Amino acid sequence: DLIAQQNKVKDNIDEIICKCVDLKRAVVERDELDTGERMMLNFGHTFGHALEKTYQYQKYSHGEAVGVGMVMMSKLGEAAGLTKAGTAKEIAAVLKKYNLPVKDDASIDKLIAATALDKKGSGNSISIILLREIGAGFIKSVSRGQLKELSEAL
Repeated sequence: DLIAQQNKVKDNIDEIICKCVDLKRAVVERDELDTGERMMLNFGHTFGHALEKTYQYQKYSHGEAVGVGMVMMSKLGEAAGLTKAGTAKEIAAVLKKYNLPVKDDASIDKLIAATALDKKGSGNSISIILLREIGAGFIKSVSRGQLKELSEAL
């Protein structure tokens, strides 16, 4: 039951937040320079940051933008045959459960242009974080042109 699940999360929110922060702390300690495992924490951030820039940080909170970015990146991975089918729907279902946005109508050209200043970028290429499936991420370096081609599935 959806209400029971939401209440369980609310009743345990302090514990959930502490566990998430502790997991992130451990990853950051193992990869202080953000060159390997820590990059996985950026899942959803490529498009999330692009959405924030596109709307001058007015439309979405950081978490909302990253959530939309997670759905977008999962759809992109699915379309490319790199991500297990249904992953984007699964992520979107969790976001919807908490009344969070799951999509945006911004043009993909604007979003890709907004990735130009992304910290994961180097020249005309950018490292994107994709999922094989939930819980199994990987880094893929692509050109912005390839990112646009992959994004046509969005």
